[in-house]
Amino acid sequence: MERLIVARIGRRYAGWLTGHLSDVRPMPAVAPLPEPYPLLLGTAFLSGRLVTVVDTFPLMGETPEPAEKGLLLRLAPPHDHIGFPLPEIQSVLDYSDLRLREESAEG
Repeated sequence: MERLIVARIGRRYAGWLTGHLSDVRPMPAVAPLPEPYPLLLGTAFLSGRLVTVVDTFPLMGETPEPAEKGLLLRLAPPHDHIGFPLPEIQSVLDYSDLRLREESAEG
């Protein structure tokens, strides 16, 4: 059963479907890029490959927060070279339940 991982990013909430994720793990050490890009924190070495770590806060229009602690969500193949840091997971919802609520509310 697919689940929806929900996290709070500043004042907003974001969700990722577990079917679109390769893994969720503690935030690894991130090497900053030599030329800064506003949406990229840097790169991390995970499971034998380099992963580009996208800064979730500016992506959502929020003020950046330190990402040393927390979690890293890595996308599933073929995009498993991209990861998103999260301070913490707020909740995990059954995606089928979410669809049922959406249908009963008429969209």
